[in-house]
Amino acid sequence: MARILSLDDELGTVTVLGAILQNAGYESLYTTNDQEALTILRTKDIDLFTQDFVRPGGGGCEFLRKMKADEALRRIPVLGISAWTRENVAEELGRAGLEIDRDLDGYLRKPITSSDLLRAVEAILTKHAKPLPPRNTRARPEKKRGTKWKKRR
Repeated sequence: MARILSLDDELGTVTVLGAILQNAGYESLYTTNDQEALTILRTKDIDLFTQDFVRPGGGGCEFLRKMKADEALRRIPVLGISAWTRENVAEELGRAGLEIDRDLDGYLRKPITSSDLLRAVEAILTKHAKPLPPRNTRARPEKKRGTKWKKRR
């Protein structure tokens, strides 16, 4: 089973992400603390790391820069999740000497749905040949609901 670590400065956000991932069959770890996240990344076998970019103390761009500079951590796939637009994230990453398409494996803009999260997670894990939960526990895409029209008599 894939082990996923989520980092966000909002406890409510990481708690919800953790619940969604766990309900889909993943092992989910989460924290609101950058230093704790680094410790977990260095001591646990993490298959995917998700992080928000708008955080106090340098934010997600600086954290990602540190991660990519560390030989032991640079190969861990990263899914960025933020209220910033993709363009804002790309600009901020550029200031940190990073590139969005090279240094992130995926990006989701908040607010996100559980199915968007799970599709992105599954795509990234598959790309990196990481373990997936059994098919029957993975989320199915939400069906589009159309309007049903009644015939007039």
